[in-house]
Amino acid sequence: MAISPEPRIQRFAVDTDPTLVWQTIEQDSVAIITDVVPPDVIQRFQQEIEPRVESWENAALNGWKFSPHTKFVNGLLSSSQAYRHDILNNSALHGMCKAAFEQTGDYWIVSAVHRLTQPGHPAQDWHRDANGWPLVKCQQPGSPPLTITIIIPTTEFTEANGATRLFLGSHQWPSVDVPSDARPTVAELKAGDMLVMRQGVVHSGGVHTAEAPDTRGMLLLSLASCQLSQYESALGLPRPLVESLTPLVQKLVGWRTIFPLGHPMGLNTFRSGLVEEKLGLQANQPLEE
Repeated sequence: MAISPEPRIQRFAVDTDPTLVWQTIEQDSVAIITDVVPPDVIQRFQQEIEPRVESWENAALNGWKFSPHTKFVNGLLSSSQAYRHDILNNSALHGMCKAAFEQTGDYWIVSAVHRLTQPGHPAQDWHRDANGWPLVKCQQPGSPPLTITIIIPTTEFTEANGATRLFLGSHQWPSVDVPSDARPTVAELKAGDMLVMRQGVVHSGGVHTAEAPDTRGMLLLSLASCQLSQYESALGLPRPLVESLTPLVQKLVGWRTIFPLGHPMGLNTFRSGLVEEKLGLQANQPLEE
């Protein structure tokens, strides 16, 4: 009896047409785009976020349901210039978002976390993202996605250090229950690659084994149609920091009016007008770092 080949995630160069990449994702649930974030940007991001990493408290001390071998660091906009100016303006990232949300309109970040794991971190249960919105579970088969997950490793992803495992095509499954004949594949990545996962893909982080003693790091971004609310609001950021951002990033983090497809008035408005005009919001202003 012939053995089926190991399922593999398709990989694309950074300059590939995002529409072609998205066609693959609609079939396979996932794709990898290589060399999206340059090494110098990854290095600067790690250096800038390091004080937040070092000051992060052990989750076990707070009674959280996380392994003591992992850290979740948020507040990235205020902590890293590389994140807010280089990563969030990345053309490959926005190209994929535009392709993913072509049928629904504007999109924004609903959650952004720098996650790290160390040896001893257990495998996650198989799951789907976007559980925070019951509305998503009510979508009919064939509906356009309302969310996507983007993972940008800041270190190498290998099977030994717990790289993301997933089932190709599993966004089409009726539930998260894994069929007996399904075979997962491992998303092995270099730092700066981008793993794009469609809403509904069944996946989990793997075991971070003792064979990989170094910390594994990633930037974990949840993006959604602007018709869904954000998990993490940026409205508490200092005004000078917000005004140092590009208009694109200001919209991405909820400081500008945003437009679902075919909606002339938009969402996040003030008296039916653009909220940025009411605020007198500027952009691309110098910021004393």
